[in-house]
Amino acid sequence: MPAIVGIDLGTTFSCVATIGPSGEPEAIANFEGANTTPSVVAYSDDEIYVGETAAQSATPTTNIVHDSKRFIGRQFDDFSVQSDMKLWPFIVVSNEGKPLVKLTQNGEEKKLAAEEISAEVLKMMKMIAEKYLNEEVTKAVITVPANFDQRQRHATVEAATLAGIEVIRLLNEPTAAAIAYGVHNEGINNVLVYDLGGGTFDVSIVKCEGNEKLHIIATSGHKHLGGQDFDIIIRDYVLTNFHNFPKNKPRMMKRLLGMCTKAKIGLSPHETATISIDNGDDDVWNMKLTRNKLEELCGAILRGTLDIVDEALRQAKMKESDIDIVILAGGSTRIAMVQNLLKEKFGDEKIWNRHNPDEVVAKGAALVAKALARSPSRYYINCDRYYPSVDETIALNKLTRDFRKANVSDS
Repeated sequence: MPAIVGIDLGTTFSCVATIGPSGEPEAIANFEGANTTPSVVAYSDDEIYVGETAAQSATPTTNIVHDSKRFIGRQFDDFSVQSDMKLWPFIVVSNEGKPLVKLTQNGEEKKLAAEEISAEVLKMMKMIAEKYLNEEVTKAVITVPANFDQRQRHATVEAATLAGIEVIRLLNEPTAAAIAYGVHNEGINNVLVYDLGGGTFDVSIVKCEGNEKLHIIATSGHKHLGGQDFDIIIRDYVLTNFHNFPKNKPRMMKRLLGMCTKAKIGLSPHETATISIDNGDDDVWNMKLTRNKLEELCGAILRGTLDIVDEALRQAKMKESDIDIVILAGGSTRIAMVQNLLKEKFGDEKIWNRHNPDEVVAKGAALVAKALARSPSRYYINCDRYYPSVDETIALNKLTRDFRKANVSDS
């Protein structure tokens, strides 16, 4: 039987997972040894690069494309696309209202849709899985943000098709995180999934009926909020302190943004981080960034995520006290202020973050993939039914000790 994997096609990083020999889901390391791969594609004259190789490529910045998830299934005139275009080093043009990336490869002008770019990332996920499993991978469960509309979901399926992958189910990212945690364990009734990744923010409330069913009863979110936005906020602050920095040089700006990202990550375990960059000559720019300053810069946005949490609670007609556990998913949940805000709101003991937040969504998708592989005729969903209702269920029988006799309902 061909392997079916779970894929988290992320805005900034993507991850592929399978069920390991022990029966537990595990993320598969890429060719560099990391369990997540940058969702970056570089179109050089020699070949197409994906991942860290693409991000570090000497390819002109106009040919290095990231954020394809930001505009997949969107229209050129969408406010978010227009806003992002001001920040992207690559060129985006309109083709009958559809945003296309315009670049030149081997002297030939090309115009690429987000689906084509995302397909390259999915091809890499396929290659990583095939190398590890030593067999062909042609089917996958792929996750999407809970608030992706039908056009965005359909475009994601198109990207998979271009990559040679048959999507047997699109799974909402918060649902996948809940499945990975086995939230239907005894004593757990109401679960809130707080998923703050690189580009999107989702909140879902999952209701558990004993150990039999999981139902999503509320979803809320922001289609354009995540770690990338915090990186830009930090970069803009740093630029006010870096006098005479060459803002007109895309490579220097790219390097600076990368340093800001590293500083942000470093401020999760540490109180201070140093941002240092030079131009290869005698010009060097240095400054220290503190966790307090990070919270000052991003605090309003982070506190604003609680408004979205409150909206989900209102939809579910619940109070904070009705929530049994809060699951953290997405790399940006490592930010200390995020965890502190949620602890203040729900209580320290309710916060669950024992799984790697970068991998938990892909692991949940892998568990669903395993269930579908066991009963393909019963659970196959064709192209006309990629937008499941809350009444639709998937059996997850005997996957692991935590997933016995579970049925998952995905909105």
